[in-house]
Amino acid sequence: MEFGLTLEHIPPGQFPDWLFEQLCRQVVDPAMEPILIIHSSEASRIEILHRLESANIGPIDRSRHHTLSSLRKSLHADLRLPRLLSGNTNSDRLLHTECVLAA
Repeated sequence: MEFGLTLEHIPPGQFPDWLFEQLCRQVVDPAMEPILIIHSSEASRIEILHRLESANIGPIDRSRHHTLSSLRKSLHADLRLPRLLSGNTNSDRLLHTECVLAA
């Protein structure tokens, strides 16, 4: 399976309808290529997850919704790196190197 990568900057404020509709279609049709959403804050992440759940379209894959901090922790765990101690430059380099090797 070939994956594409795009970076869509969303200005603060209203979550775009086109993106919300795409996330809803993704729940209804799991064969669609998944989208990883990196939210600006935990509050933003929770708001969209509640909105998706309120749509009653089916189970929501919460692992596709992250903040930068939670994405970093998830990658760290997925790569089975030693326990994460502090967010310093050396740990960021280690995580980057392991991601490159895993890719």
